[in-house]
Amino acid sequence: MVHLNMSFCPKLQELPTGLFKHMRKLLFLNFSGCTSLEDLPEFVEHDTGCSMLEVLDLSGCAKLPALPESSTELRELRCLNLSGCSKLQNFLKLIPRWKFGTLEYLNISGVGAKSDSEAPGTSAEDQSSQDPIKELELGMLQEDIITQGLFRLKYLSIGGFTLYSEQGIARMVDLLTLPNFNVRLQDDGRCSNILILQQILDVTHRQLNIKCLENVVFSEEAKQLELDRMRQFHSLGFEWSLSGMVSSVKQRAVLGNLRPHRNLQSLSIKGYICTEFPDWINKINDTLPDLVKLVFSDINGCHYIPISQLPKLQELEINNMPRLNKIYGTLPNLVKLILSHIERCDHIPVLGNLPNLQELEIYNMPQLHDARIGPCNKLRRLTLVGLPNEATVHLFYDICTHTEVQMVESSHGCDEEMTETGQEFNTLPGCSFRKNEVRRSEEISRGPSTEKGKVKNWFDALLLSIGGARAKKTLASALSHISLVPEESQLSPKLSHGCSEVASAAIPELDYLQIGSCHDLKLHPTPPKSKEYFVKNSSLSLPVDKEDTSSFPSRPYDQYTEGCSHSGQGTSIPPHEHAMQKSIPRLKSKLHIEGSRDQLRQWTELLSTHLDELTITDPFFYDSKYLEEESTVSEHDSLESIYGLSQSCIAKLEKINLPPSHQYGLGECYNYDNTLEFIGRIDSQVPYINIGKVDTFSVKPIEEGGIFCSSNIPLLYKHYDGQSSSLVIKNLENLKGSLGEVQELVKYQQVRLVWSRSDFIEDSSMAEDKAILQKLRPHHDLETIELEGYRGDEFCYWMMNINSSLPNLVTVKLSNIANCQCLPPLGQLANLEVLHISDMPSVRKVDGHIYGTEKPFRKLRELELSTMKNLEEWSTTTLLLTDHNDHQLSQSEEVFPNLQVLLIANCPRMRFVPGFPRSRECTLKKSCSILLSFEQFIGSSNLALIALKINDSGSSSDIVKFLQGCVNLEHLTIDSCIDLITLPEPIKNCHCLRKLEITNCWNFSVLPEWLGELTFLQKLDIQASKLEYLPQSIQRLTALERLVLNKCNYKLRERCTSGEDKEKIKHIKTIDMNEVPLMYLTPSYIMLLQQVTSSQFIDLHIGGLECMIGLREMENLELQTKKELSSLSLEWSYAYADSSDKYASSERGMQNRAVFEKLQPHDSLEILCIKNYAGVDFPRWMSLLPNLVQLKIVGMPFEYLHLDQFQNLKELFLSRVQFAHLHLNGLQNLIELSLSGLKFGHLHIDQLQNLRELKVSGVEFQHLHLERLQNITELKLSEERFERLHIDQLQNLKELKFSSVEFGHLHLERLQSITKLELCKKQFEHLHLVQLENLRQLYLFTVKFECVVLHQLQNLEELHLSQIESQKSNKPVFIECSQPLRKLQKIVMTKIINKGLQISVQGGEGDKNLFPGLQHLEMELCENLRFQPSIPRSTHYIISGEIYFDKFNYRRILGSFLFPSFKQVMGTSIPGSTSRMEIKNTSGLSSERWKSIPHLELLNITELTIDKCVDSCPVPKCILGWKSLQKLEIRRCEDIESLPEWLGEMSCLTELIVETYWMEALHPCIRRLTNLQSLTLITCLNRFKERCKSGDDWINIKHIPHIQITDRNGRTEIISPSCT
Repeated sequence: MVHLNMSFCPKLQELPTGLFKHMRKLLFLNFSGCTSLEDLPEFVEHDTGCSMLEVLDLSGCAKLPALPESSTELRELRCLNLSGCSKLQNFLKLIPRWKFGTLEYLNISGVGAKSDSEAPGTSAEDQSSQDPIKELELGMLQEDIITQGLFRLKYLSIGGFTLYSEQGIARMVDLLTLPNFNVRLQDDGRCSNILILQQILDVTHRQLNIKCLENVVFSEEAKQLELDRMRQFHSLGFEWSLSGMVSSVKQRAVLGNLRPHRNLQSLSIKGYICTEFPDWINKINDTLPDLVKLVFSDINGCHYIPISQLPKLQELEINNMPRLNKIYGTLPNLVKLILSHIERCDHIPVLGNLPNLQELEIYNMPQLHDARIGPCNKLRRLTLVGLPNEATVHLFYDICTHTEVQMVESSHGCDEEMTETGQEFNTLPGCSFRKNEVRRSEEISRGPSTEKGKVKNWFDALLLSIGGARAKKTLASALSHISLVPEESQLSPKLSHGCSEVASAAIPELDYLQIGSCHDLKLHPTPPKSKEYFVKNSSLSLPVDKEDTSSFPSRPYDQYTEGCSHSGQGTSIPPHEHAMQKSIPRLKSKLHIEGSRDQLRQWTELLSTHLDELTITDPFFYDSKYLEEESTVSEHDSLESIYGLSQSCIAKLEKINLPPSHQYGLGECYNYDNTLEFIGRIDSQVPYINIGKVDTFSVKPIEEGGIFCSSNIPLLYKHYDGQSSSLVIKNLENLKGSLGEVQELVKYQQVRLVWSRSDFIEDSSMAEDKAILQKLRPHHDLETIELEGYRGDEFCYWMMNINSSLPNLVTVKLSNIANCQCLPPLGQLANLEVLHISDMPSVRKVDGHIYGTEKPFRKLRELELSTMKNLEEWSTTTLLLTDHNDHQLSQSEEVFPNLQVLLIANCPRMRFVPGFPRSRECTLKKSCSILLSFEQFIGSSNLALIALKINDSGSSSDIVKFLQGCVNLEHLTIDSCIDLITLPEPIKNCHCLRKLEITNCWNFSVLPEWLGELTFLQKLDIQASKLEYLPQSIQRLTALERLVLNKCNYKLRERCTSGEDKEKIKHIKTIDMNEVPLMYLTPSYIMLLQQVTSSQFIDLHIGGLECMIGLREMENLELQTKKELSSLSLEWSYAYADSSDKYASSERGMQNRAVFEKLQPHDSLEILCIKNYAGVDFPRWMSLLPNLVQLKIVGMPFEYLHLDQFQNLKELFLSRVQFAHLHLNGLQNLIELSLSGLKFGHLHIDQLQNLRELKVSGVEFQHLHLERLQNITELKLSEERFERLHIDQLQNLKELKFSSVEFGHLHLERLQSITKLELCKKQFEHLHLVQLENLRQLYLFTVKFECVVLHQLQNLEELHLSQIESQKSNKPVFIECSQPLRKLQKIVMTKIINKGLQISVQGGEGDKNLFPGLQHLEMELCENLRFQPSIPRSTHYIISGEIYFDKFNYRRILGSFLFPSFKQVMGTSIPGSTSRMEIKNTSGLSSERWKSIPHLELLNITELTIDKCVDSCPVPKCILGWKSLQKLEIRRCEDIESLPEWLGEMSCLTELIVETYWMEALHPCIRRLTNLQSLTLITCLNRFKERCKSGDDWINIKHIPHIQITDRNGRTEIISPSCT
C-alpha cells in the first residue's frame, strides 16, 4: 500500500497494534479530522514498518496525547501536519532525536493548546505555569534546530505565525511570513509572488495582511488567489505602499479580485488611491454581512464610504481620507468610531442618533471648526485631539430644536423604552415642554435653508441613525437625517432658555475624556463630567458668565429644577427629591494634565467641584522664573508657588501625582531620598502625594464636635493605583482613635513609617504605637522597611517574628526610636543586605539574640550604626540553644560572612566583643572606643579590607595597631587625628594602596622616605600646613596622577612651583595646592589651635573674624607663642557698613579694631594679609614687625593709607582698597607691586627704583608713568584702558602680558629683551611681531585676527594658541612666516573649534617644513580643526579631550571626535625617524567616526598611546593605515572589555602594553601578530592572569618572546615561552 487516507473519521479512537508493521511502501498517510483518535501504533519496529513515509497528516486530531516514539525514525518524511493537535504533549521532547533531514513542510499550529471544553476549568496554578505553546515556539525557533536538523524546511507554521522560503528557511533568502505577507516581483518583474499564498495558506490561518499590493503585475493574479473561497479568515488587510506607483484602474481591478468570503469579520484597506471602490465594497452589506470592524486608511481618491446596511458593525475607523464627504449607511450597533487625519474637513454636520456608541475619537483635523455630536446615551469615552484654535464642539446636539440638549432621552435609557412602545417623549422632570412647541420647531426646521445651515466641503451629510427591528423612530432620530440648522432667533425664548438650563442634566457622565492640542476649545453647552480627564496642551474658551466653577454642574437634580418651569424660574425641591439628592454620591474625578501653568489653573478651577486626584505629567509646569532664582527647591516652596494652583483647589484635592524629582532640580536621576525631601516640604497641603514611584501619605485627624474621632487614613487605600513601589506614611501619631480604619499595607517594595512627634511620649502613646504598627503589617513580599520616631517600648509581634512575616526583606532602617531596649532578630532574614540603625538611646548592648540560631546575616552587605550614644557593646558571637533550652554563646558561626560596607558614626562608647567584623569597606567616625578596644579581626578570611576611613576615632597609636591587619588596603583616609605627625608605619606594607588621604591632621609634618615603595599609589592627599618638603622617593611614584597638598603653607608652595621640589613632582599630571591652612574663629577651632604645636607651624589663615566672640577667648589663640609662624592671614566676611548708618559703621569698626589688637603674632612674622577689615586704622603692633616683607590688603576703606613705615617691605598687594591718597615713596626696597580694583587720578611709582614686577588690574587712572622703572622685568596689565602706553624705555623687560587692555597704539619694537609675550582677549586685523628677536614664548588666548606674522622670531621655542578665530566669518586663521622657525619645539592648541588654520610661508606655498625642530604638537578640545592644507610635522602628537566629574559625581567627557583634518604634512619624511602619538581623555574610539580618517597614514606614527579613554574597545580602526606602527600602549581605559578583531591585521606591531582592568580574556587576534616581541598586561584580574599563564589564552600568546603580567595587587610575573 502506497496511499492510506482515513481523514474525517470522527468516531475512530484507536488503531490496531502493529498496523504499520508490514506497510513498507506506504508514502502517504492521512488521519486529518479524526477528532476522537487517542492512540497511534508505532510507525517503525525492528527495521519493519513504514519507514519510507513522505506525508503524514494528523491535523485536527484534538484528542491525540502523544506521537509514537518511532516517529523520529521517519527519515524520508517531507510533510508533517500536526495543526490542531491541542493535547499533543511530547512533541518538544522528541526534537533532540529528530532525523527529518528531508522535511519541507511542518505545521504545528495549536499543538499543546487546551481544548475549549477544558479552558473554563483551568486552575490558577495551571495558568501560572509556563505556557506549553510558548515553550514549543521557543524550542522550535532555536537556530540550530532549523539550520542543522531541518535544513531543507521550506514551510513552518507555529502559534499563528508562518515562515516560508522556496530556497529553504535556514538560508534566510526570500523569506516570506504570515500573517503579514509582502508581495514581491518575480521573474524580472513579469509576475508577482502573490500566488505563493495558495501553497502556504491552510485552514489554521485566521488572519492575513497582504502588503505592497502595488507589486501585483496583473489583476488576474489576485483573482487566481480565490480569497472568496477561503472561509477560515476572520480578518483581512489590503495595503498599498504610499510610495508605490500604480495606476488607479489596475488598483481597482486588483481590489475587486480580492473579494473575501462573506464570513469575514474584520476588513482593513490602506493606501487605496482610486476615486471609486469596486462593486463588492459598494455592496458591502451583501458581500460582508457579518463585518464587525472596518478600517479605511490613506484613501486619497474616494470621497465616500459605502456602509449602507451593516447591522453588526461595531468599530469604524477612518484615517487620512482628504476627499471624504459622505458616509452612507445605518449603523445601529456601532460601538467605536475613529475619525483621524482628515485634514481638509472644516465641518462635521450632526452625528445622528447612535444608541450604542461608546467610544468616539477625533484626531488631527486642523480645519474642523465645527462638530456636532448627536444624542449618544451610552457614550463613555470621548477623545478630541488636534482641533484648530477656537473650534466648537456641540455635545449631544439635538437638531430638532437647535439646542445643545438631548430632548428625547434621559440618562437612564428611557429612549429604548419609548421606541419599543411607540410613546413620544413629552417632558423632562420638572419641565413643561409642550408638544406643539415640538411641532413648531419641526416646521421651522423644514423651512428654507440659510447660509449658516449649509453643509461645508467634504461632508454633504453624515447619516448615522437607528434602524433594523425598531418599528418607530423617535422624533430626534427621524430629524437626524436633516443637515439644515435653523437660526437661534427662530426658537421661542421660553424654549431656548428652558432647554439650556437642563443641558447638563441630559449629558451622561463619561468614563474617559481626552483633549489634546486644542486651544480655546468651545464645548457646548458645558464641558461634560468624566471620571478621568486627560488634557495635554489644551485650553477652553468659556463664556464670561461661566469663568467661575459654579457653571460646572455639580448635582443633576439641581439642573432639572432650575429654569425649566413656565416662568423660567427655579422651583423648590420636594422633600423626597431632597433626600434623593443626598443619596446620590458626589462624582469623583481624576485629571491628568500636561501643558502650561495657565492651562493647569483653568482646568483645575473648572473641575474643582468634583476633582479629588490630580496628575501633572509635564516637567515644565513649574514657574521657570521661580526656579531660576533658586537653584533648588527651597523650604518655603508650595504647590501654589511652583504650579500656580489655587488654594481652593488644593484644599479639595485628596491626591496629587507629580513628575519625578529630578525635574525640580533635586538631582540628575531618580533619587529616593531627594524625592522624600521635596515631598516633605509640600505634604501639609495634600494628604496623598506621588512623585515618580514614591507615594507619601500624611495622616491627618478628623474633628467632630471638638474631638478627634477619626483620621483620613481611608484615602490611602482608596487612591492606591498599584503603580508606585515606595510608600511613606507620616504623622502616624494622628491615627489615635481610628485603629479600626487601618488595614494591612498593599504590595509595595519599600515602606517607611514615620511618627513625627517622638518627643511627646505617654504610656498610652507607647501602647497605641505598638497597636498601630501591628495593624500596618506590610505585604509578605516587602523588600525595604524603615521605622522612624516609633514611640513604643517594644516592637510588635510581626516585627519580633520578622523572619516569617517579611522573609524577602533586603533593607531595614530603624531610626529615632527612643524607648526600645532590644532589636528584633534581624540576623535570620535570609535576604537582608542593608541594615541601618540610628538614634536608639535605650539600646546599651546588642547580644546574640539579634543573630538567631544559624547562618546569621548571610547576605548582609552594608551595616551602618550611627548616633548610638549609649551603646557599649555589640557581640560578634552567635547564640545557640542547648538541649536544656539554656542560652549558650558560640563562635562557630560567622556573623557577617558577606559584609561589604561597615559604618560606625557617633558611637563613642561602642566596642565589638570579642573581635572586629571583617568587611570590604569600613568607616569609623567619632567613635573612639572602637579602635581603643580593638584586639582582632573575626569573620570570613575572604573579606579583605580594601577601603578604610578613620575620622576623629582614636589616637595615632590606636590607628597603628588597627592598620597592622590591613595589608590589602587600596584606599585609606585618616581625618582629624591631632597627634598624627607622620604616616603610620604599617602603611608601608600596603603595596596595593592606590589612594591615601591625610586630612585635618594639623600636626602632620613629615612624609617618610619609604613612601616611594607604594608604587601603585594614584592619588595622594596630604595635610601640608606643617609640611616643609617632599621626600626624594616621591619621584618613584610613577603611577601617581594627582597630588593634593591640603592646607598647604606658602613655603612648600614655593618649593613646589619654583623651588627644589619642582623636579620631584614634574611627572605628576595634576597638582593641587591652592587650599590654605584656614581656621575659623569658633570655639572648636580655638581649642584645635591650642593643640597645634609651634614646631614647623609657619602659615595660618583665620576667617570668620566678624563673629561675636569674647576678647578673652581671642587671647586663648596664643599667636605670640607660635614662634615659627611666618605667614598670617586675617579675614572678615564683610568690609563696610551701610554708608547711611554711620553709627553701625563706627561700631563695626571699633569691634574690628579690638579683635585685630588681640591677634598680635610673634615678631618673626614675615607675611601679613588683611581682608575686609573695617577699622579706622591698624593696631600699633603692625609697625613693630621688623621682619615683615610682604603685605596684602584687600577690601578696606581708608582716607589716608600710609605704608612708608614698612621700610623692609618687598612685596605689596592692594585690592579693592578705598583711599584718597597713597604714599609709597618710602618703600625703596619694594620689588613686587600688585594693584587691583583701585582708582587714582595719577599713579606715581617712578621712585621705586628696585621694582621688578608690576601687576595692574582694573585700576582707573589717566596716565601711567613707567619710564624710570628701568629695573622692571615683568609687567602684567589687565582690564585697563590707555590712550597711550609708553613702555619703550623698559629695556630690561622680560615678560609682558596684556589681557582685555584697550589702547590706541602698541609699540614693542624697542623691547628687544622680551622673552615671553601673552596677549588675551584682543582683536587685531594684522598682528606683526617683528624685531622681537629674543622672544621665546608666545601666548595668544581668545584673540581675533586675520593674520599673525611671525617674522624674525628665530628664537621662538613655544607657541600657545587658545580660542583663536578669524575676524572674517567662515575664513581660516592665517599664520605666516618669512622663513622657517628652526628653534620652535612646542605648539599647543586649545579649544579651537570648527576653525580652519593655514600656516604658510609669506607670499608663497609649497610643502616646506616651517618648523623643522618641532617636537611637541598638542591639540586639546579642538573639535573639527582643519589644517589647510598642511599639518606641522612633529615627533610627538597629543590629541586630548577633557574628563571631569560633575556635582553628582558622574563622569562627563568634553570632546568626542577630536582628530584634525588635513591633506598633507609639512615637509618630507626623514628615513628612520620616529613619531609618537597620544590620544587621551575622549570617548567613542570604536565608533564609525573614528574608522576612516583621510591622509592619516601620512603622519608615519611608530608609537601610539591611548590614555584614559572611555570605550569598551578603545582602539580606533583608522590606525590600520599606519604600516610603520611598532608600539601600541593602552593605559587607564577602565571601561575596556576587549581588543578589536582587526588588530590582528597590524603585523608591524612589535610591542603591546595593555592595562586590562575588567577584561575577562584576550582576543584571539593576538595570535596573528607574528612579529610581536613584547606583551605587557597590567592591573589584571587573577582569573585573567591564570588564563594567560596556562589557560585558554596561552595558545594565543605563546609565540611572543617576552610576556609580563601584573595583577591588581601589584605582583608581576615574567613568562618565558621556552620555560613554559
